[in-house]
Amino acid sequence: MKLLLILIVAWLLGTCTSAPPDPPEDFEWKTWTSAAAGYSMEVPDVYEADVEDDGKTVFFRWGGTVPVKVYLVDFESAKGHGLWVEEEPTGDTTLAGIPAKRYDYTHCDGPFCSRIASFVVERDGRWLALEFRSEGKLNSMNQHILSSFTLLPGSNADWAGSGMRAGAHARPGVRPCRVLPRDRSVAGVHRLAARLVKRQDVIGLTDRTFHAR
Repeated sequence: MKLLLILIVAWLLGTCTSAPPDPPEDFEWKTWTSAAAGYSMEVPDVYEADVEDDGKTVFFRWGGTVPVKVYLVDFESAKGHGLWVEEEPTGDTTLAGIPAKRYDYTHCDGPFCSRIASFVVERDGRWLALEFRSEGKLNSMNQHILSSFTLLPGSNADWAGSGMRAGAHARPGVRPCRVLPRDRSVAGVHRLAARLVKRQDVIGLTDRTFHAR
């Protein structure tokens, strides 16, 4: 138990949150369409699309980062990757002209964390999310991407804002990676580690931490 606490403390103290990447300056807009997830949008032509899950997930990579990501997932998959499912929404918004939720949260891969702004709509237990590696207000490039996002013909009627927190169906006992504690003194981190062990969240935290993207 003592060793476990030491490992948790070391992990928390070593975790860092990186700043959002600067947008590219020399580029042209291109249209990206995903038939698998049912959407189309404009992205800079310097972004390299890394397609996974038969087209349902796309990482747009540039400059060693992933400034934009789009995915269509079910609840278990979203929870397993430490996404927004147990976060409180920042507020109501729209995506492709239909009601949506915005989530601002911290996502961690190992000791590296990023602030994410996620725009999410729900249909029949699946979530379509457009995510930006961004903190607070979107920059002008991300605003353009967001405003260009459209659903493919025939899909608009099927999508609607869920009207509830995405994590409403979450099972207790497992938590995604959380933002670092405000009190980052050794005593403060030790208290947090003790609470994690008492809650039996440690396995869920470490499982969620090492999904490399």
